[in-house]
Amino acid sequence: LRNAEGWCGMGTEEGNDSIPFWPEESFAVLMADEEWSDCTPDSIPLEEFLETWLPGMQEDGVFAAVFPIPGEASAAMDCVTLEGEQLREFLREECEQYEDDA
Repeated sequence: LRNAEGWCGMGTEEGNDSIPFWPEESFAVLMADEEWSDCTPDSIPLEEFLETWLPGMQEDGVFAAVFPIPGEASAAMDCVTLEGEQLREFLREECEQYEDDA
């Protein structure tokens, strides 16, 4: 989700900054209410996400909040929160499974 100021962020239970991500636009739309009512979903190409975003987030100490659900926009309680490199490795492993099946 993003607005005129940039990408939306949220905090983790430990007080760290995180950026929420969803696998589909329809899930992100569900979060665009209340404090994020001025936000709209935007996509990031997978290769850019893996090669630029996640390494940059790791370097900046910003976590990835994976698939937060409505009602918890200000805290990452109801989602998986991972370091950028953790998520990058998980996604690479998943992509390799699809490449092996092709």
